[in-house]
This record gives sequence, structure tokens and C-alpha cells, in this order.
Amino acid sequence: MGRKLRCIMLVDDSDADNFIHKRVIKKLDCADQIVEMPNGKAAMDYLMENRGTLAIPELVFLDINMPIMNGWEFLDSFRASGFSDEGLKIISMLSTSQNPDDMARAEMQEVVNDYTCKPLRQGVLERILEENFPA
Repeated sequence: MGRKLRCIMLVDDSDADNFIHKRVIKKLDCADQIVEMPNGKAAMDYLMENRGTLAIPELVFLDINMPIMNGWEFLDSFRASGFSDEGLKIISMLSTSQNPDDMARAEMQEVVNDYTCKPLRQGVLERILEENFPA
């Protein structure tokens, strides 16, 4: 497995999905902190408030369909804010959508390094960590 991360952020409005995803992360003991945000706006607010601190997540799992600010809108805001050069390493789309258009759109995003269908599985998390956060 890759190195242990300081912080992983889950951006998803589903409490059930967040519960499952936190269990997978905790089972691998791959992060000191897990931050949950119910939508893209809350996630951007968190990032802006913690800009330049160690509270910035190194890995974000981002859902697509959420109220207030969806995953695509979050990516637009994230890109415009300049966060991609400030310690946040990767954004992984984690969605129930198996729509090829969503997958292709995610692939075209420079800040998106992975697209995975929910739920997050241990093997997928291990692969993401190995590929992006070597020990």
C-alpha cells in the first residue's frame, strides 16, 4: 500500500455511501483524518477556509449528483481557484453513474485522476494509493 495520508475528503450527499467508504478507508488505515462534505459547495468552502494548512485533503472522492453544487460544478470551481497546485494530489470521481458520457467527461478533466463506480472497494483504494501515493 502507498503511504498514509493526512486527510481524505468524501464529497457525497449519501450518508449510507459515506458510511461504507469511511469503513473501507479506516480498514486500510490509510488516512489520519476523513472529512465528509454533503455537496460541492460545502467542500469548496472547506478548502477555501483551510487553504495553506495541513487540513487540505490529499485525496478527494467526489460524487457527481448532489444538491446545491454537483461534482461537475465543484470541478469548475476547484479549477478556477488554483487548488491543483496546493497540496491536493488527486480527485477521484466516485459515482453510481455508469454513463459513458460521464466517464468520458471525467477523463477530460485534468484534475480528475480516476473514475470509479460506487461503492468504493478496498482493492480500488489500494490501487489509487499505490499509483498516486507511493510509500
